[in-house]
Amino acid sequence: MFEWKDKLLTAAKIAVGVQYPVLSFFFDDIDDLFRGLSALTLSDFVSRFSNRVDELIVRVEHEERLSFIGGTIEAYCSHVVQDEVFILHLKLYFQSQTKEYILKESSKNFSFNKLDIESQRKLKLEGKKSFEVNKP
Repeated sequence: MFEWKDKLLTAAKIAVGVQYPVLSFFFDDIDDLFRGLSALTLSDFVSRFSNRVDELIVRVEHEERLSFIGGTIEAYCSHVVQDEVFILHLKLYFQSQTKEYILKESSKNFSFNKLDIESQRKLKLEGKKSFEVNKP
């Protein structure tokens, strides 16, 4: 499904927060986005990031003169000190004017109680779920 991702990953320069600080702040203040909401499906949870991801892509393209190629938001089931959490990992692939591939990524742990019971069950069973990020 995401074959292009695997091909680009080997050629991509990994972007770190120090060199590309715009991504290091992506998940800051994200808890405000979910404050007061009941448990959501994983798809609904991820879709709440849609506008922020679009804004981020446009900002990176404009400020760094890069072309957005594609991306994913991946959800993983994990355990952190006796608590079950899920991790959202944002991966955005860009290409520079010199045709160099650049991967910009960021991750954050979320409490499993943010997801409805069915989404928790499916994520535990599958271990990983990927959502494609398209050009805004």
